[in-house]
Amino acid sequence: MPADETFQARQAALLLHGLAPEVRRQVMGRLDRDHSSRLAPLLRELDELGVPASVGRQIHQALTPPSDREAAIDQLSADDVAKAFESISPVTIGRLLAAREWRWKSQLLERLPDARRYRAVGALAPAAMNALYECLLQWKR
Repeated sequence: MPADETFQARQAALLLHGLAPEVRRQVMGRLDRDHSSRLAPLLRELDELGVPASVGRQIHQALTPPSDREAAIDQLSADDVAKAFESISPVTIGRLLAAREWRWKSQLLERLPDARRYRAVGALAPAAMNALYECLLQWKR
């Protein structure tokens, strides 16, 4: 296989790797046998190497020019985004934050109250983590 085809196949595998597993299966199911047989081992290799799906999403994002809306949203200030997020659920905030690397993301997370931030990013609050640590330590004793 020529080098440019190998590069393209690896790039496609990384992009597929960044998709949700169900979506990845659907896409693979739509490909012809030749393409799916070239991509399947590359996808397995990414899984075996422990490459996070987020790497695939980052590559997809880097290769895909942002839409006009995304570019405009990326130019907002963290304060403006925080105000807009006041009436949005933390789960929805988390989904938006995971969609791409926004310029204001870290500043926004600093501005969110702890409880909303932990729920948005799917983390446990420090008190909950401490209780979990204690539970695990007592289980071992």
